[in-house]
Amino acid sequence: YRRTVWSYLLPLYLSGVDFLRSEPSVDPSRIAVYGISFAGYAALLTAAVDERIAAVVYSNPFESPGPQLSSDGAYFMPNIWKAELCSFTSLLHDGSLIAPRSFIWENGLGDANVPQRLHPQDDGAPASLYARLGISERFRLARHDGGHETRPQVTIPLIDQMMGSQD
Repeated sequence: YRRTVWSYLLPLYLSGVDFLRSEPSVDPSRIAVYGISFAGYAALLTAAVDERIAAVVYSNPFESPGPQLSSDGAYFMPNIWKAELCSFTSLLHDGSLIAPRSFIWENGLGDANVPQRLHPQDDGAPASLYARLGISERFRLARHDGGHETRPQVTIPLIDQMMGSQD
């Protein structure tokens, strides 16, 4: 069968969860994953396949997983590691493989990696899914005025607060 970057990396991420759970100072019910860009997809995928993860912070632009139009109208393709996820990516983006666990989607309004598809106040498909499930408090959109960067000073306290609501 055809191996992908994910078939090599996912076992490493899962062993990281195993390691954390083995540490006496770690509360195994409060393990969260946090990633930006490639590591954002890694965080989503790892949480999707490992229900021991209580929360996800995904830091990436609002985009569709397939080919997109650039601002000048020319097509460009997503990175190969996104293409390897195929339609699985849309399930990650809408939150259906993460819910009911806490999920923060963080994004800088000035992220130049892809055109922003959503209005700055629109929280997209995950918010709708979490609302339909009656757990709106477990999804948050964390938009900031920066670019392709994280704001852990905002997201870490927020995820800690959200994980407290999962008990």
